[in-house]
Amino acid sequence: MGFEEEFSTDSTKLLRKVLLRYAAKLTDNINTFNRGSEEWKAYYGYLKDFLINSGILCDDIVEAVKNDKVLLAMIGTRTLLEDAINVHYLQSKADQTERVAVAIDWFRITNNPEAHKNKIDGKTVEQRAIASGLNVKALYDDEYVEFCNYTHSTGHRVMLNLKEQRSLLAKNTVLGSLKAYANIVTCVADIIGEQPPQDIVDSVKSYFDKY
Repeated sequence: MGFEEEFSTDSTKLLRKVLLRYAAKLTDNINTFNRGSEEWKAYYGYLKDFLINSGILCDDIVEAVKNDKVLLAMIGTRTLLEDAINVHYLQSKADQTERVAVAIDWFRITNNPEAHKNKIDGKTVEQRAIASGLNVKALYDDEYVEFCNYTHSTGHRVMLNLKEQRSLLAKNTVLGSLKAYANIVTCVADIIGEQPPQDIVDSVKSYFDKY
């Protein structure tokens, strides 16, 4: 098995057999929580969106890279990184009341065609990253901004025409997306008061130590 095939196999295994399975377990746990009002329904729906829809996006990104649709994968990764910033922003809130308010605003933005889609809780992506702490701001500066170069019509996209650069960008896209989704899953676990099992932690660490 060559390096590229091994990398692809290991990436798919981490996503589908570790992260998505744990996300499904967390989703099932969230479904058991009491929903005493529409506000709490919105809050738990927001948490499940991170686990389910971000997971679907991550899987689509990995498949796109396998099929050499690298630019599409990079555009998707930019969105997934925004999801990661958003869940860290939710985690940074002082209490459940503030978290519920963020979820309600997310639903308002979702359902209002005139709302500014880049703002949640009145803050841009960058502002949400800054509010979430230095590590999340670094995620914004080092990864989110870089993938934005390919989402928007900048000259960076010409790099995809160079074989070696295309291969490197493809690998970085998979790594970036899996890192983002691992962040999302563990963040949601922390928000609902759960500790990820050690085998999950070990699997993620082993993968990123290897690649």
